[in-house]
Amino acid sequence: MIYIDAYFLVAVALPNFGRATDSAK
Repeated sequence: MIYIDAYFLVAVALPNFGRATDSAK
């Protein structure tokens, strides 16, 4: 369960983080 939750958080956070950095540039 913990690994699945961590994978889900990473999968959701990475794209959002990329968009934030792209918009900041």
